[in-house]
Amino acid sequence: MIIEVCIAVSTIAFVVLVIFLIMTLRNSCATLKKTKHTLTKVEGELKQISSESVTLLKNVNDMTLDIKEKLESLNFLFAPLLRPSQGKSHKTNTYAKLTEVINYVTDAVILLKKIKDK
Repeated sequence: MIIEVCIAVSTIAFVVLVIFLIMTLRNSCATLKKTKHTLTKVEGELKQISSESVTLLKNVNDMTLDIKEKLESLNFLFAPLLRPSQGKSHKTNTYAKLTEVINYVTDAVILLKKIKDK
């Protein structure tokens, strides 16, 4: 009789264990479905954000190149100011640099007028 009671108790315990295991697996399955749905949404949003980021980076690169080109086109105005003095006095060198800069600016204005006239 004791053996039969032990078998009955162990059978009931095993059935309870199987029921809790099934409940746990169902909850895990539901959680995995929600996680999959969430990850699918996040993936779509990441694709959108990454495409916008790529577009932004291209625009920034284009703008940087444009600014570099414009700065290089203005280098002729500042070239006389960057040349080191060649044994002349500071005052004479400054006047020569200013004269050269004024000549460059005058040439640039004349060039711009010619371009606008065409």
